[in-house]
Amino acid sequence: MEVERYACEARFFTSRPRPEREPPTMNPEYCPRCRASRNVSVQSISRRVTTPDGEVRSVRTRSYHCGSCRQFIRSEEIEEGVAAS
Repeated sequence: MEVERYACEARFFTSRPRPEREPPTMNPEYCPRCRASRNVSVQSISRRVTTPDGEVRSVRTRSYHCGSCRQFIRSEEIEEGVAAS
């Protein structure tokens, strides 16, 4: 019974899509929590957005977090163009 329960939990956790992780950048940024310059880790997520004109576009959001304390620092959205439907 225990084996079945853990197998079910493992399947649940592995079936979720994981965001893309990029290597930490070499440019340190100021962390408001640490109150110092720290290396940051970058997480990228792509999503599709429908414009008011009805056009579907792909947007990549990059989130920057402190490498030491994981505090959110900033994010930027990059429009990648028209998404294939």
